[in-house]
Amino acid sequence: MRFIEHNAKKWYYIGFAAALALVPALTALADGGSSSE
Repeated sequence: MRFIEHNAKKWYYIGFAAALALVPALTALADGGSSSE
């Protein structure tokens, strides 16, 4: 049980870093796709 609890924090940071990396990429894709002015 202690092992899973320890890993939970690691996966939380991995998910957080992945989200930080994905947000700019997704916004760039959305801007490039929708702004056809």
